[in-house]
Amino acid sequence: MERLRGFVKPPFANYDVVVYFGGGLFLVPFIYRYILEPLEMRPPNFSVPMGQEFLTSAVSTLTTLFVVYVIGHMLAYISSQFIEKFVDRVFGKVSTAIFVSAKTSASMRDTFIRAVIYDRLSKIRSDKAISATVIRFLFHVPALPIYLAIFSLGMFGYYDTRIPHSTIQAASRKLRANPNINELIRLRTKWYKPLEYYVINRCPDAVHRMYNYLVISGLFRTLSLIFLVAMWAQAYFMLYYAVGGDWLVKPLMGTTGASYLMGLVEFSLLSCAYTFSLFSYLKFQRRYAEEAIFAFVFEMDVLP
Repeated sequence: MERLRGFVKPPFANYDVVVYFGGGLFLVPFIYRYILEPLEMRPPNFSVPMGQEFLTSAVSTLTTLFVVYVIGHMLAYISSQFIEKFVDRVFGKVSTAIFVSAKTSASMRDTFIRAVIYDRLSKIRSDKAISATVIRFLFHVPALPIYLAIFSLGMFGYYDTRIPHSTIQAASRKLRANPNINELIRLRTKWYKPLEYYVINRCPDAVHRMYNYLVISGLFRTLSLIFLVAMWAQAYFMLYYAVGGDWLVKPLMGTTGASYLMGLVEFSLLSCAYTFSLFSYLKFQRRYAEEAIFAFVFEMDVLP
């Protein structure tokens, strides 16, 4: 049985390749566009003379790949602090989203979600999270119009779960029946982490599927951070141009020269890319949690 578990164990190197290396590599053109080009700097040279051209090229390539990988790690950590925790604070945990979506009807969904958001914002002081929330809020200033549109228009699609309320009730009964957990699924109970840990340790087939969702959500979380920072940079260059300065970056589309309208179009494109990445991150986070809940209800016993 242990050999079988080792065989189906998720290939954790995939997260390194897709999220860390992929995210770091995706950042490179943004660094060139918003930092190196305006400052008229050349890309860093990682060439190390080794006496032979082949060895010099090999060491330079490996050094570049390692730097990109480290940058990807940094992006993943920063995005966990400024994207994931900000979303959790404002919009609630994904497990909360699943519970609300499964419990309420489509007509009442937006009302309940807005109530959850109000509740979480009202607890910032009692949770002693004012400083952290203010810092994260300031980081998200360019995206505030997006959040206001989401809130006012009810764009809570990531809350639409595939799990019916009957399955949530079955999971709640199993949680309560397990003497090691003994918890009901409620809006304010901490039920998801014990369920997730239970599935991870006892259902390797489900973990493999969950891991795929985790990798994709991690990549989109990093992309959300990159696009949000790019929105900051674009806003700065637009402001600099508006007060009489030069347009410091080349037009992203077209060759007719810089204009304030062109800057607004580019900022709008970045906003759309950020919104898509954010919603994709939330969607795959939700699917990760849904997979854990389905596995807990249909693929395993609750006895320890």
